[in-house]
Amino acid sequence: MPKKIPSSPFHRVRKLIGLSTSVLAQEVKSRISEKLNQTPSLQNRINQAEDIVRTLGELKGAAMKAGQLLSMEFSEFLPPEVIAVLRKLHDQSATYTGESMSAIVLKELGKERFAQLKDFSEIPIAAASIGQVHTATLDGEPIVIKIQYPGIATSIDNDMAVIQKMIDLVLKINGKSINLTPFYQELHQGLKDEADYLLEAASLARYHKLFNGDTFTVPKVIRPFSTVRVLSMSKVEGTRLTDWIAANKEKPEARAWLGDKVLRLLIVEFFVHGIVQTDPNFGNFLIDEKQTKMVLLDCGAVRLFNREFRRNIRALAVIATDFETTPVVEKMIELDMLNANESPEVKTLLAELVIDVMALFAKENQPVNFGDIDFISDLRKRAFEIIRLVRYSGPARQVIFLNRKLGGMFHLLKEMQVVMDIYPYWEQVLALDLKGDKDPS
Repeated sequence: MPKKIPSSPFHRVRKLIGLSTSVLAQEVKSRISEKLNQTPSLQNRINQAEDIVRTLGELKGAAMKAGQLLSMEFSEFLPPEVIAVLRKLHDQSATYTGESMSAIVLKELGKERFAQLKDFSEIPIAAASIGQVHTATLDGEPIVIKIQYPGIATSIDNDMAVIQKMIDLVLKINGKSINLTPFYQELHQGLKDEADYLLEAASLARYHKLFNGDTFTVPKVIRPFSTVRVLSMSKVEGTRLTDWIAANKEKPEARAWLGDKVLRLLIVEFFVHGIVQTDPNFGNFLIDEKQTKMVLLDCGAVRLFNREFRRNIRALAVIATDFETTPVVEKMIELDMLNANESPEVKTLLAELVIDVMALFAKENQPVNFGDIDFISDLRKRAFEIIRLVRYSGPARQVIFLNRKLGGMFHLLKEMQVVMDIYPYWEQVLALDLKGDKDPS
């Protein structure tokens, strides 16, 4: 029998504090065992990760989301065996029965609309940090209904206060000292937005209008059957991205196909439309093998980028292709992405990071092997070193959200071991007319 999600602040905080204590106790045991040459430290790390997955999976909400991001954002800082355990949070089983969730739908939609829904599934087809997804039929057509867990929206603030301390503890016991304030701010705001299903419904409708076509498939929102806590949409078939990767990783043509879809999505989202789904969770994508399309499922973390910001980002990227640090530093200061009072070390490190990212797109560096773990890991470690050293530059929120998407998509290319020529995609960006476009709305 599935357990009920703890909804009261007291019980949730107690769970999180208990988890922190358990992880710390296992770490002490690990250190002692290492000195006595008894127990391999890796097994203790795995035990810690399993405790984290078990507890955060029960709590859902901000707690589970933090664990998901931890498995993606810090994959280079923790052993791969530990990351493999943490990634189970991307595919947690439901903690609420179909009967419990249908009661929420009844309350949200009312008796008249609820009566129009038929064949409501007892078992969900997906479960995430904020809610779970059930199938049903409406007017004879298959639909899916995303239902928010009880108490999740009101638990976010309290959860975040404890999670911040918990993540700091996990990194500390692994010998890491990283300023994660921007990460916490992003997570907090993102969760607030994701808990509003009407906001997601509007984003889903916008995505369906802009992206649904020959390359991508986007479900259609059913507005009369959507509320703040219930989101109804058309049912789209496809293979889970993780399953598709596992079945196709050794096929060069499949790797190239996925690489093309990912890069085209990034260009169209940011540079063409200025609307980006910034949650790179692999669970937000399906692969429609019959129609050879990528399915875009989730629009809970959408961000808008105005044309001035997009022009500025492209201008900075163009300057970086000359591989000179001084012009890059000057442009970042001009765009308020870097405070002029930062140390020369910070300025140089940041400029070199931007230059090295753009070097990926240089014609002479093709093809790019995204499976080159050393290169991707090096870029991320250098980014955290800059965060550690920076003193005056506040995190530009737009850059944080954009970086999260870029990092997640590059991680996907790395996971698939994509090897491809990406210079033509940079040429596409250069050819876009960003002067006459409209701001997203």
